[in-house]
Amino acid sequence: MKKILTILCISFFMTACGAPAINYEKGLDQKTGVRLVAASLVGKSLSVNGNSTDISQSSLTTFTMGIVGSKNSDLEGMEVLFIELNQGSHSVVLTDAGVIVLDEDIYLSEGQIRDLRVK
Repeated sequence: MKKILTILCISFFMTACGAPAINYEKGLDQKTGVRLVAASLVGKSLSVNGNSTDISQSSLTTFTMGIVGSKNSDLEGMEVLFIELNQGSHSVVLTDAGVIVLDEDIYLSEGQIRDLRVK
């Protein structure tokens, strides 16, 4: 009986060692970037790593956070702008008519979204 179990164990290990490894990933595509949240962003100028752009209504996204169906009166009605960035260090400067409203140096890890609240 011991011989049969030993032979079965050895044959099992030998076949398992010869099996090819299968690697795959499942999940959501994780974006890396900055999400600016403010009462008013339209008309302001945004500079990320020295690349400047004016913010228009068409570039804004709707704020989606929290539990479905729940309200957050503090963030309700806010304008949101998402900028997709690569992993690493970034300089984010937001100006309104030449006045600096926000000036942040940030580091982003892969898949990290950083919220910057403009008051």
